[in-house]
Amino acid sequence: MRMELASSCSPSYCFHQQGRSCRTHILSESSIQEARLLRPSISTLVHATGLRIIKEKAKREHRQVTNIKQVKQLYAYKFRNGTGNMYDMCSSVDNARLVFDKIYESDVFSWNLRIRGYARSGPYEEAIVLYVNMLCAGIQPNNFTFPFVLKACAAFSAMQEGAQIHSHVIKMGFDMDVYVGAGLISMYAKCCNMEDARKVFDKISQRNVVLWTALIAGYAQNRKVIEAFKVFNRMQVEDMKPDPVTIVSVVLASSHLRDFRICEMIHGYIIRRGFESHVYVDTGIIDMYAKCRSVRSARRVFDRMPNRNVVSWNAMVTGYARNGHANEALALFRRMQRVGMKPDSVTMLCVLPECTHLVYLQTGEQIHGYIIKSGFESDNFVGNSLIDMYAKSGRIGIARDIFQKMCRRDLVSWNTIITGYAIQGFAEDVFSVFSQMQRAGMKPNAITFVSVLSACSHAGLLDKGWHYFDCMTKAYLIIPKVEHYACMVDLLGRTGHLVEARDLIKQMPLEPSASVWGTLFDACRFRGNVEIGHHVAEHLFELEPENAKCSILLSNIYARAGRWEDLAKVITMIEGSSKIK
Repeated sequence: MRMELASSCSPSYCFHQQGRSCRTHILSESSIQEARLLRPSISTLVHATGLRIIKEKAKREHRQVTNIKQVKQLYAYKFRNGTGNMYDMCSSVDNARLVFDKIYESDVFSWNLRIRGYARSGPYEEAIVLYVNMLCAGIQPNNFTFPFVLKACAAFSAMQEGAQIHSHVIKMGFDMDVYVGAGLISMYAKCCNMEDARKVFDKISQRNVVLWTALIAGYAQNRKVIEAFKVFNRMQVEDMKPDPVTIVSVVLASSHLRDFRICEMIHGYIIRRGFESHVYVDTGIIDMYAKCRSVRSARRVFDRMPNRNVVSWNAMVTGYARNGHANEALALFRRMQRVGMKPDSVTMLCVLPECTHLVYLQTGEQIHGYIIKSGFESDNFVGNSLIDMYAKSGRIGIARDIFQKMCRRDLVSWNTIITGYAIQGFAEDVFSVFSQMQRAGMKPNAITFVSVLSACSHAGLLDKGWHYFDCMTKAYLIIPKVEHYACMVDLLGRTGHLVEARDLIKQMPLEPSASVWGTLFDACRFRGNVEIGHHVAEHLFELEPENAKCSILLSNIYARAGRWEDLAKVITMIEGSSKIK
């Protein structure tokens, strides 16, 4: 979705609810007051779920609400009683409509409430649509409006819309507001535009910890570690004390370095400043140590935590999984359940990849049962992970059943089942699912075609391979990557077309990697083609001079062909390189 700034707003604004597409023209400041009231179709998405009694009471109360004053009273009642924003807690879209469709008078409070709901829970585009409708209704945004709208822009990396809203911020005089500024910095950071994020920061003279933290977090998210540390140091020079959120951002920046010594230094600073007992700081430290491959240090931090939440457990399970400790990851998952900590969908995503090996498949099946009982099966990420687990462990039939039962299949779902079929060597099933994907209107990406071309290669289907390669480049305008060329080289090599494979590598617009040359070299060895094999070996020696595998394989080719002088040269070269080592 894209928005355009215009000098005026006309009633021609259209919003196609069913097609989920919209064309919006944002009003200029001079024409906002003249725009006639447009009553948008409201379908506020809200967070999961309060208690059933709250929902039932909310339904009864909704029928009585007819003006904004009553909304505010109801909101205040819920807030005082510890249930927060009722419209965010109830999971029924219809309940939200019952409220807002009956409101005949609305002010900036009600608009902010609606925008906030979409910004938090999605669909994020609707938050921007509501912002446009708000302007067309003649309602002036305030300093609470912009952080919500900017958060929605950040959620789906809508920098063009965010930049336009930035211009509104300036026009309406909120550019010096620290919270609006923090929203702008976060938006630009999520869109990988740290240059403009820094400009926003530098322009605001009166800064608070929220603003400093937003900039540090932006640099950390974009892996600009040195800049993040520089801002953090400057923050302390200017006597601005960091808070736990700041520390979490610094820990994130440190984790990108994967340097154990730096991790220890940061950990020591955290202990001295008294932040270690904060659950999210400790969780960040666990993740930091795990990324440095120091699982023991991560576990020590985990064991010393006075309070752990599900995020902490997930971080430790992920740390074990990331470092190849499948036994420990699954053992911790079982302990998590024994102590009464309820796993969430993220936990499932942490442990399921560890169950792809046959030795852990029974555990994976047990986790699958838990997923069904807990209602996580409807989560697309969990469903995709289940498909991947069963496909890689050889249970492609179960993977297919899960795929077919999914209510909403995204691109990852299609790619996962196609890759599963390709791994197991079911080429015809790969082509069948790919056709279904096209009929369903799902556009394949580069990953899809890697799996399809790989299936063609393993099945030796040269014509089909060229068909899909041309389909990728011409129909979907996808620029081939090294992986696609490697699949085609492998296919040509398997079918005995070694000259064509060599010519394809030479015609590559990309620099051929060692894996591409290695694929052709394996084909030459299998076919006993000495000339092309010798030519390929020269390229491999240039790319990987210390890799003795290529020399040994080349010597085998020479021996099979009876080229003893060339064999002697290769053996001498191998012995010389071993002496150097």
